[in-house]
Amino acid sequence: MACIFLFFTACSGNVEPILEPTDSIPQPHEPDEISEAPRQEEVVFPTGEFEDHFETFVDPDNLFELTNEQQALFEEYSRDFNFDISIFQGVDPIDVAQVFIECGINGLWEGEYYLSYFEFGTVSKEAFHREFLHDVATQDIRMRRSVANISFPNLNDGTFFDLGGGSGYIEFLSVDAEFGSDHYEAMLRLYMRYVDDTWIINRSRFLQPAEDN
Repeated sequence: MACIFLFFTACSGNVEPILEPTDSIPQPHEPDEISEAPRQEEVVFPTGEFEDHFETFVDPDNLFELTNEQQALFEEYSRDFNFDISIFQGVDPIDVAQVFIECGINGLWEGEYYLSYFEFGTVSKEAFHREFLHDVATQDIRMRRSVANISFPNLNDGTFFDLGGGSGYIEFLSVDAEFGSDHYEAMLRLYMRYVDDTWIINRSRFLQPAEDN
């Protein structure tokens, strides 16, 4: 089950950071247009049958879903692949995290990138994009919805803890299911960073067990 937490682009840590610590959010489109960095394109989902390794463990009565307010944020953020991060200034961190997960489900890697903070050094947009391409080449992107339904159905009911100094985390019940004769439950912390009046995902720590400090 550990693999379900290696969630979406670059979560497995395969992208290599450039060790230049930064406290700024990557700003969309400004330097990238000069160097012709990759941009988000329409994601074409495969069709036909596929083997969803996680579907068996999904509780149909407890799925990852956005609230109406979160859906409106997601639609505004992803409209025309603009990814204007300023719309999240002052927004509740749980709402930001929900939109981040929805971006991953839909293959919106650029939307994930601008909502990411790299604590131990920056990750280039090119490296982030390469990891996304590798991921969709090796795993059916349609499984992402099932992974979210297993791992994050209770994220909305989590509790956010502000640690001060621009750091915080959401503590939430992740997996709570029966696997064969065993019951599996995991309390996790999704770590975030406060930058420019916006809570974004700390990709350097991302998910950790709640009992770890």
